[in-house]
Amino acid sequence: MTPITLASGMPPAALFGTAGLAAQMVAPLFRGSEAILAVQLDPSCAYAACYALMGQDTAAAICLTGASQTAVALLAGRRPWLGRWRWRSGR
Repeated sequence: MTPITLASGMPPAALFGTAGLAAQMVAPLFRGSEAILAVQLDPSCAYAACYALMGQDTAAAICLTGASQTAVALLAGRRPWLGRWRWRSGR
């Protein structure tokens, strides 16, 4: 048994899955797009850890792909040239 399992009584994969679900439920409560994206990054990483611990490599890779897209969107911020594609144009 791992220390995480002993402390909580739940396996680590279930803990990461629960943390991902909790973060996913909180994200819509924020108003700013940067805050929403920052909070949406958490469930993607938590689900990736959950799937990796269960041995589901493809699912973990898909979650990490979504997390990287969210990170790029956070780093891009509100750039005027993104308005051409109607993506994060601030409307």
